[in-house]
Amino acid sequence: MKPVIVVEQVCKSYRLDKPEVSALRDLDLVISPGEFTALAGPSGSGKTTLLNIIGCIDKPDTGRLILDGEDVTARSLNSLANFRRDRLGYIFQLFNLIPVLTAYENVEYPLLLTRLSAGERRRRVESLLSRVGLFEKPKHKPGQLSGGQRQRVAIARALVSAPAAVLADEPTANLDSLTSGEILDLMLELNEERGTVFLFSTHDPRIVSKARRVVRLLDGSFERRKIDHISRHRTRTGEGESAWIRDSPAFRVLHDLGGGEIPDHAGDGAGEKLEFEGRRHSHDSLDDHIGGAECSRCGGRGDLLDRNNRI
Repeated sequence: MKPVIVVEQVCKSYRLDKPEVSALRDLDLVISPGEFTALAGPSGSGKTTLLNIIGCIDKPDTGRLILDGEDVTARSLNSLANFRRDRLGYIFQLFNLIPVLTAYENVEYPLLLTRLSAGERRRRVESLLSRVGLFEKPKHKPGQLSGGQRQRVAIARALVSAPAAVLADEPTANLDSLTSGEILDLMLELNEERGTVFLFSTHDPRIVSKARRVVRLLDGSFERRKIDHISRHRTRTGEGESAWIRDSPAFRVLHDLGGGEIPDHAGDGAGEKLEFEGRRHSHDSLDDHIGGAECSRCGGRGDLLDRNNRI
């Protein structure tokens, strides 16, 4: 399947008075169908700038951007706005609901710009409001809803157009820890049910731990050793072939397999070593591991990554 998002050598700078500030530096990123990916990093690392470019709100200075199979790099801002309306969903930190509209009307609003019939609009809005737990509050305006409920409306609005990807900029930053967890769980469930890509920015380690893939930014560049590039339950097998193995929610390690099947791994605590269970394996060299931690069965050395991708 073709990637949903492809970022190639993207750079972006801003001029503040005389000095030029480099926000993004030669970034490459590929997001495949069905991914649930976090952009992590401190404030000022470039997360929002990258999301704004992928979301067609801003344009890169150099590089290419391919979305849902289309190269949108050279499109005008007006053309990008149309593309964003039809193919992307956006969830904002401050919800960005229209205060004079009800929950139902806020979710329906993007569909008013399409040629969908009133019946189809109603079906989509009611289905999503029910799915996010707000079926009984369609006439409530944002001021009558809690922060978590407002963000649920925003999630429904982001999905109502059946987008190829949903982008979320710090979607839980204004919520308490319990509500934040509930919102991320809801996003994860919708990702699994619909197969829609979710790409969201955060600097909260509790939120990062829920992501299936974490891409870390620092000063406009990726921390390349800390990119967790694993698709859930996706493996490669074969004689002597290297394979990423998803062994548990917390751990990943790179092994070179000596046979045709991938043996199981296990691990249940932060920093715990992975253990091979039941199958022999071989390595052509210590380079088949990625760093310095010892494999409990073969004695080869390779760094283990915990759920926050610390090495």
